Amino acid sequence: MANTCTTNITLNGNEAVTEWFTNIVTTMKDNELIEQFGSKADSMIDRIGSKWLNKTDWDEGYLQVESAWYPPDVFLKNIFAQATVIDS
Repeated sequence: MANTCTTNITLNGNEAVTEWFTNIVTTMKDNELIEQFGSKADSMIDRIGSKWLNKTDWDEGYLQVESAWYPPDVFLKNIFAQATVIDS
């Protein structure tokens, strides 16, 4: 049995950041989300903080992902860093 971790991400901010995040999560596929929010690295664990990531649910200001072994901490930090540029 695989170790799967479900992470629920709710982004709260002004209208601009909510619209930005909603547009990204509703239109991008898994690999595009990894490109957008992953760091530059050789391994997936170093890029996003877990072995793999799948988008499982999304809505306005909300994204749910499943990942292997651990929550995708690098992925989450990069979402925060990009959102902070729009709404500090």
